[in-house]
Amino acid sequence: MSKALKALLLSALIFPGLGHLVINRPMRTIVFAGISMVCIFNVVAFISAISEKVLGEVESGVMPADPNLISERIHAEMAAGGDTASMMLVLFGVVWLIGLVDAYRQGKKLDKELAEERSQDQKSREPGSAE
Repeated sequence: MSKALKALLLSALIFPGLGHLVINRPMRTIVFAGISMVCIFNVVAFISAISEKVLGEVESGVMPADPNLISERIHAEMAAGGDTASMMLVLFGVVWLIGLVDAYRQGKKLDKELAEERSQDQKSREPGSAE
């Protein structure tokens, strides 16, 4: 399997930026994975805050433990303050797509360099070649 395909699959199926490790691009890994982790952290923090708020209302008796009312309350809270979470999800998707394209491009470049090196090594090993 080519380095480009490995990088693409790791970035697509496991986590953004992970494919850059396969092609030995650690700084790009840090950038793509770091931005992705910040986005995920912010979305999880937002959801946790809403969950804790609604759970507190249910436990204190302010709101009945009716699943429909809880669902409506959660949706209302998310609609009221979900702009940041929505932006983080969009940013996550954009970074993931850019990371996929970049991992594949960088992998193709590395595959080409490796193929040229192998070709030169084979030429230097052929009998009658000047060294």
